[in-house]
Amino acid sequence: ARGTWRTKRQVDWWITPEASEKSTTGYVGLKNLGCICYMNSLLQQFYMIPSFRNDVLAVNDPKKGSNPDENVLYQFQCLLAALNESVKQYYNPKVFCHAVKDYEGKSINVYEQMDVDEFFNLFLDRIEFSIKGTPQAQTIKNHFGGVFSNQMLGKNCPHTSIRKEPFLALNLQVKNKKSLQQCLESFVEGEMLQGSNAYLCEKCDKKITALKRVCIKRLPKYLICVLKRFDINCNNMQKVKINDYCEFPMNLNMEPYTEEGLAKKDQAKEREKAKQEGRDTAENPQASTTVKYPPINYEYKLTGVVIHYGTADTGNYSSLIMDREKTNLPE
Repeated sequence: ARGTWRTKRQVDWWITPEASEKSTTGYVGLKNLGCICYMNSLLQQFYMIPSFRNDVLAVNDPKKGSNPDENVLYQFQCLLAALNESVKQYYNPKVFCHAVKDYEGKSINVYEQMDVDEFFNLFLDRIEFSIKGTPQAQTIKNHFGGVFSNQMLGKNCPHTSIRKEPFLALNLQVKNKKSLQQCLESFVEGEMLQGSNAYLCEKCDKKITALKRVCIKRLPKYLICVLKRFDINCNNMQKVKINDYCEFPMNLNMEPYTEEGLAKKDQAKEREKAKQEGRDTAENPQASTTVKYPPINYEYKLTGVVIHYGTADTGNYSSLIMDREKTNLPE
């Protein structure tokens, strides 16, 4: 049959192979198939963590040969390999999007926008399930996993209740917060349970005034902070975006928001209070020895930001990423 795609229009004869070649920067892009900028932005962040990328590529999946188009792990490996080795300008994630299933078992709709943190939780859940039983089974936990400490601190009794909870990201309230540090301070601030809302202490067998708060028991290797910019307007039940200005530093010390950091702060307050009351701090039942880590354990350097432009219903995502392999940044 005679080809009809080439007309007399000039544009049909502009054949420039170099336009499809990899950028001179050496990076390969991901094609936006419609509304998957949120996905592409996050996947590029994952790719730019060399140790995580290498762990995923090293997984030997025995199921990849049976139905590769439905295998999310295999498709993720193909995507990472393309970003690493391809000589093309971009990789088409069409089959990858088909392989990623939501909680209802449906493939990702490339024409439907999703919050990046929603996709983050969904995707890592799928990958974690796929790598169970392999030598790399703990790679997600080793890279992004931390542990919360849910605390109930008695104010008129010596007892405390602590419950551990794993996490992969910190979800922080950004409304009326001017900086990331203010978001973190609000996160660990907690609330006082008293009066009719007092806490029932099982050891004392009575209701007591207690401070209920969440802090960090164990910090992850890579700390992911999610600024919660999407909210619901209770007056009209419409989704809105919070555009409050919030700055974040290039370097962040997380000690003030950890279990031992808060304990240190509480003990300093108690010593000051005891000093004012003329009491000996050695008699303070709340004083306790906390685990101490080297200062470097609390230090984080900013290496990536996923940015959303637009409103709650429409917009675009993009990524800013530091190349760890070209900046001599330790893994």
